[in-house]
Amino acid sequence: MDISVSRDVIQPASVVLIFQFCTVLLPMETIFHKVLAVLISSGVVWCSTKLFSLLKFRRRNHYASNCGQLSRSFSLTESCLSLVDLLYSKKDTRSFSCGLDESDDKTKSDSDSISISSQQDSQEDEDEFYDKTSNRTVDHLTQFINTGQKTVWRLSDSTQDSTVGCDSTLEDKSKPSVKVNINPEGAFGLAGEALRRQLDSQSSSLSLSSGKEDRRRFLRSLYAHAGLASNKNNDTDPLVPPLVLATNFNMRACGSWSEKDYFYSRISNPTRHALEQTLAIAEQGMTMDEADENTRCGAACFGSGMASVSALLGSAGSLMSNLEDENEHKLVHAVVPKTCYDEAIKMLRMGAGRIASFTRVDMTSLEAVETALAQYPGRGKVLYMETPDNPLTQICDLTSLVALAKSYNAITLVDTTWSPPLVTQVFRYGIDAICMSCTKTMGGHSDVLCGAVITNGRTRLGKELLPIVKDWQTSHGGVASPFDCWLVLRGLRSFPVRMERMCQTTLALARFLEAHEVVDTVRHPGLESHPQHKLAKKQMDLFGQVFTFCIKGGSEAAMAFVGAVSLARRATSTGGTETLVQHQRSVEMVKVTHGGLIRVSVGLEDTQDLLDDFGRALECSKEVCARSGRKIVEETS
Repeated sequence: MDISVSRDVIQPASVVLIFQFCTVLLPMETIFHKVLAVLISSGVVWCSTKLFSLLKFRRRNHYASNCGQLSRSFSLTESCLSLVDLLYSKKDTRSFSCGLDESDDKTKSDSDSISISSQQDSQEDEDEFYDKTSNRTVDHLTQFINTGQKTVWRLSDSTQDSTVGCDSTLEDKSKPSVKVNINPEGAFGLAGEALRRQLDSQSSSLSLSSGKEDRRRFLRSLYAHAGLASNKNNDTDPLVPPLVLATNFNMRACGSWSEKDYFYSRISNPTRHALEQTLAIAEQGMTMDEADENTRCGAACFGSGMASVSALLGSAGSLMSNLEDENEHKLVHAVVPKTCYDEAIKMLRMGAGRIASFTRVDMTSLEAVETALAQYPGRGKVLYMETPDNPLTQICDLTSLVALAKSYNAITLVDTTWSPPLVTQVFRYGIDAICMSCTKTMGGHSDVLCGAVITNGRTRLGKELLPIVKDWQTSHGGVASPFDCWLVLRGLRSFPVRMERMCQTTLALARFLEAHEVVDTVRHPGLESHPQHKLAKKQMDLFGQVFTFCIKGGSEAAMAFVGAVSLARRATSTGGTETLVQHQRSVEMVKVTHGGLIRVSVGLEDTQDLLDDFGRALECSKEVCARSGRKIVEETS
């Protein structure tokens, strides 16, 4: 409780009380002694009153105790408030110069710039300055945050927890007030934050036509903050995206909700939405705020990579079946690679939406692709690609294939599981939509199943495909779980470092195998011997971490090699921290590859350790074949 006593009442009473005390200590024999007692009493009361006023002022304003620091605090606080007030106002953009030079005590009056000094020319009354500071603190340093609460910034002493400016009443009483203490210098932090936002809003953003290194810089920083609502330093935001396991969410009393609201996790979930936003931003090459609203990419996450392939082909078939007439549902023909992931071909044979037929062609031959597109003139057309393809690592000429597809009004789709944005940003070449398995390099730890479909907002067919993909995601129900999405977001935060390291090791290992006497051929886009090496250098930012090689001696020699590896693991899939080897013919449903073909997904082991492991495994394979009478290398005399 604050009890206020008038100074006019307390001073006379104090003088009488102290005078009586002096009469006890001093003999009152002469007039001199009585006058001395009165002077002592008055002096003590005057000093006490001044000390009481100073302490009261310190309690109210909480500045430094000595006069020099107190004067500087007046000036510093007023300068900070002026700067922050000007920066947070909705006026035209201005330039600011903030100096703390003690010799500079002038403030420019030019409307285009303002210089803030650390000294105050005018000497205001203490109470007037307190009221002004309090009003400015509440009126000009009040921000509204996304949770619907009002945050009141209050000035405080840098050495104490008490605050100033907290007694004012806010006009909007419907929102709870969250009070945050800042010291006088803290106003400069708010000013710096606001000025940086102005500078960032004026800076040019990255475009998809930027250079290779610029694209990699953008992706490194994007993935380092994967899943966060913003790359900015928002107040008290978590540094790790939260895992939201809720299946349903509260509804408004009116029973309605907007597109941004969460209703049911099969329809939308905060953790899945965070992953979808990150994947879309990575493909479009700029943040959602920087991208035009009409050209933004969209993403939908599914329970596995194959679920995303099914959703992409099924949605594309639905779009192309009634592209010209909504009331007409014509059949759709798909052109797919001759060598690609087996399960995708199996799914097409079982039926993928309205895709009634498909033709497998060599995607490196434009003549073969055009011939396939020309088939079935009355049907809608889908051109589905893999680059690099699985398992031969063939590269598609995306520019030429997109131009060819447009001439037949075909939608262009790419499975980018082996070419994520760090390897190839395929939207630069006009691809309409992509699918990917996030299980691989994006998850990166061999502990998650997840897939995604991403549509290109810069193409007509890409924009029209997005709502169909979203409906497919909701209606078919094959959504990615919140925990799996959270695991992929965790993997993305280290994705650039892992991917770049794995690509370096892969190239070194491929060159080692290419020079080995037991190895017949090596297929890796980074090797000069690769048939599409020049195209890969032009189209790819990195060459990827997967390659294949063919060992002499056929299936027997290949199986001997796979059995002899020690550091690498014998397993399928790609993109984990461990190096994986797989005898390709052993896992194929339809045997189409050479018996000696081995697929390798390079991990994060030391490069020399992998070279030693593969070298010893090759020697073991050679020895096993020799003892069985199958010499794979002729001895030289």
